[in-house]
Amino acid sequence: MPSIFKQRLRFVTEMSGLDRERLLKWIIAWCGLSTTISLDSNDTASTTLEVAELAITELVQ
Repeated sequence: MPSIFKQRLRFVTEMSGLDRERLLKWIIAWCGLSTTISLDSNDTASTTLEVAELAITELVQ
């Protein structure tokens, strides 16, 4: 859910002091790696792809 993703993103950046853009880029990179591993293992990657889409949407805003 986009609202939960935004809430958690805000929480993590506030508590950790991480740069929002850097965190979003890390999330996208992790999702790419996770999807590759999932597909290589014949698993589904739908949730990971959804998270990547949320991160990309937030990054371009």
